[in-house]
Amino acid sequence: MEFMMEDEIQLEDCSETTFVSHNQSICSEGGCREMRFDRFRAGAEFIAAAVSQELDLECLNMTKVRNGHTERSADLANAADELMSRLDKLNPTSFGEIRSSDSEAPALARAVLLVLANRNLKEARALAGLFATDRALRNATETLLRSAFTLPRVANI
Repeated sequence: MEFMMEDEIQLEDCSETTFVSHNQSICSEGGCREMRFDRFRAGAEFIAAAVSQELDLECLNMTKVRNGHTERSADLANAADELMSRLDKLNPTSFGEIRSSDSEAPALARAVLLVLANRNLKEARALAGLFATDRALRNATETLLRSAFTLPRVANI
């Protein structure tokens, strides 16, 4: 069964979170930009927007502790992989000086995620270019994701 709710929901009220592809033939808005989204892109955009706002996403129950190790759900893994792939495709034309260990890195990574979630690739590319390397952006973003989902440093994001 599929239903759409056009209202605010409290993240704390979620018992489980999964991402789904947009219905390809029906849209409550009569056709929207998300109509061609698969669940990976939908998940990536949700995570980018939520992490950019510093929301505590542990309540989404997208991780489980198994044999003493925290593991991410398949949906979180796929969405995070899609998000990282989108970051890798930004290809800034030049690079700045911000390293992932710099105090400015988390705020800059959140800004990149926010404009990426808003589908502004030009601004995302410009902001990504303020990092010293592609790897610095990736590391800063991974740190934000681990923090948002309360994943230990050793856990894959």
